[in-house]
Amino acid sequence: MRVRLRAFAARGALAIAVLAGIAYIGGARYTRQYAELRCTEGQTAQPVSVAPVYVCRAQPATDHQWPRAVAVEDRVALYLVHVHIRIFDVDRVWGTSHFFALNVPSL
Repeated sequence: MRVRLRAFAARGALAIAVLAGIAYIGGARYTRQYAELRCTEGQTAQPVSVAPVYVCRAQPATDHQWPRAVAVEDRVALYLVHVHIRIFDVDRVWGTSHFFALNVPSL
C-alpha cells in the first residue's frame, strides 16, 4: 500500500513540476480588471440599453431607486503570453466566458 502511495505522490509531484515548467516557459500572465461607474450625489447610474452600459443621470422622482455605483468591467483572465495562448477569459459584467484559444495577441 505504501508503494502505491509513494508512486501516486511521485506522479503528482511530476505533474505539478511539468505544469509549473509550462507556465514559466509560456510566460503565464494572470490579469484581473475591475472598474466601477460612481455617480455624484443626487445622480444615479441608469442603463442606456439592454446591454450593461450605464450613464449618470439625475435621480428620477419614482419609487424605483437606481444604484449610485455599478460595475462596468469585471474580468479575470489567464494567458500564456510567450506562445500566444489564452487559457481562459471570464467577463462577469457581460456574462461571457472564453476558454482555450491559439494565436491570441499579447496583452
